[in-house]
Amino acid sequence: LLLFATVLMICRCTTCQLNQSNCPGHTGHISLPVSVYHPIFLDQAYRLLRASCVYCKGFRLPPKELHKYVCKLRLLQHGHLHQAHIVGAIGENDLGLELERELGLGEEAEEEGKDSIDSITRARDKYVEQCLRGNKLKRGDTKKGKHEGAMELRREIIKEFLAEITKKRVCASCGGISPTYRKDRFVKIFEKSLSDKEKAKMAQRGMKRTDAMARVHSARTKTKPNGYAFDEGVADVNSPTSDQVEEDLAAAEEDTEMADADSAADFTSSQRYLSPLEVRARLQELFEKDQELVSLLYNSSPATKNQPKTNPDMFFIQTLLVPPNRFRPEARTGDSSIAEAQQNSLYKNILRTCGRIKQIHLQMM
Repeated sequence: LLLFATVLMICRCTTCQLNQSNCPGHTGHISLPVSVYHPIFLDQAYRLLRASCVYCKGFRLPPKELHKYVCKLRLLQHGHLHQAHIVGAIGENDLGLELERELGLGEEAEEEGKDSIDSITRARDKYVEQCLRGNKLKRGDTKKGKHEGAMELRREIIKEFLAEITKKRVCASCGGISPTYRKDRFVKIFEKSLSDKEKAKMAQRGMKRTDAMARVHSARTKTKPNGYAFDEGVADVNSPTSDQVEEDLAAAEEDTEMADADSAADFTSSQRYLSPLEVRARLQELFEKDQELVSLLYNSSPATKNQPKTNPDMFFIQTLLVPPNRFRPEARTGDSSIAEAQQNSLYKNILRTCGRIKQIHLQMM
């Protein structure tokens, strides 16, 4: 016993250089080979997925409505509550017509038509610029909570926007019909197939769907000089060339056409499982196309020059935190029986699954 106690006193932690009795324990992490859904933010990711068009990759709302929400959120970032109410009326009622005359756009609206989208968006942009030229909201005022009314109105506008984006399945920009989805708790998302009538309508218009993951992969390879896109957590083996990427895209298009022609082969009970990688690729295309709108949705303060672009990585988990072993103590069931902590069995299952995915990846390569 004396020798064992001496060994414990000599053994020191390589991180803090303390012995076993004084070391508080340190956190670790598990790098997941593939992304998984964040259980807290899955509802938002699921709503954005339902609101995106599978053909033009953007929101299905009309551009006029999207621009209205952009103007409102821009004004609320600077604390302009009254102006946020007014900007939504431009091009909608008599008050909007009076504002257009005051802004000097009355003649252009008459030439192009009172309902012209371009004239309405220009009137809104000019009105927003005039409002932002005045007294702007300071960042310190927001932190002190002096503009709680603006934050409350912002929450109401975002709630209204999230409710409007999922009402219609037909895209106002391209006319494409997007499928419906089903969520299985916080683990799985399924895509339901279109009806035969909707498939025939899309075929008549010549609208075809391609794989989102293949499109994102091809976009990454275009930015690399050797046609290779680096993926985190994947070994650098046999970098794909541009010809291989084009073949993958062609194969993805063929697979999509076959799925539309024969739903029984690829869909089980008229639905298809969407992997987190595919959902992430679709959301990434949505965020790239409507970057201005999504950045306003997820940033309450005005953007800075060095602020990175908003991306959908917040909806997924790539690294899992492991608490110190001091917070995972062994379970003592009796005088001499000691059982392992219940959390350890969960972490072991995650490590085994990661190892299986790695072996499958190596076999496919």
